[in-house]
Amino acid sequence: GGPHNHNIAGICVGLGEALKPQFKKYANQIIQNTATLAEALKEQGFELVTDGTDKHFVLIDLSKEQLLGRPFARVLALAGITTNYSTMPWDSLPPRNPSALRLGTPWLTTRGMKAKEMKQISKWIREAMTIAAPWIDLSFEEIEEKAKKSRDIKRIAKEVKTLCAKFPLA
Repeated sequence: GGPHNHNIAGICVGLGEALKPQFKKYANQIIQNTATLAEALKEQGFELVTDGTDKHFVLIDLSKEQLLGRPFARVLALAGITTNYSTMPWDSLPPRNPSALRLGTPWLTTRGMKAKEMKQISKWIREAMTIAAPWIDLSFEEIEEKAKKSRDIKRIAKEVKTLCAKFPLA
């Protein structure tokens, strides 16, 4: 296709933002938050694909956990935590139901969250896995229904909402 002026305009705005001094501070905070989240996830017993990160996201290897990427991403979504299920380099499962989970921190950083909040988020992620672990033999749809009805998942969602209210998007 040809040039898409709306894309060109968006790139120009993005590059203009990247030239501002506060962007460097923001980008550094994203990396700090992701590193903190990665360490906190490891403390919660999760294995990371690269044992850490120096980027804006972290990839959890769920191959030794009760739930894999797709169903666990759905459980977390119902708990108010947005993630992406993802493949990983040595994943033997198909992309539709992979073994990994991807978490990014740019939106959390945009809200003003820092290390304390990254540690709390890692605790909620482990708690959600513990809650959903007994559902290991259920279908995706059954796991989703269990999560929708779970008082504990609803409680986490309420706690996530309360945290987000303290860090509103401008």
